[in-house]
Amino acid sequence: MPPQFYILATLADVLQGTLNTGDQRALVSKLSRGAFGQMVLNPRPCKPEGDDLTGGYSILTYEGDETRGGSKGRLHRAKLRITDGVSY
Repeated sequence: MPPQFYILATLADVLQGTLNTGDQRALVSKLSRGAFGQMVLNPRPCKPEGDDLTGGYSILTYEGDETRGGSKGRLHRAKLRITDGVSY
């Protein structure tokens, strides 16, 4: 699901290569003690206004999205298509 994908995508930017280094471990530790480590990922479904604008996708929004108190134009969301029980 999207929260785990978000965490893994963030860590993938840090943990590159086949071995991890002391610098990489230090950065992961710093992330865990900062705002990233304090985040609560609580996706909520979002229905666009008007006609069906999703094109068969579901949209989940996270904290900070414009629909959840973020500044106008800030999109912090995931777009999913579920077919035969598999998310894309």
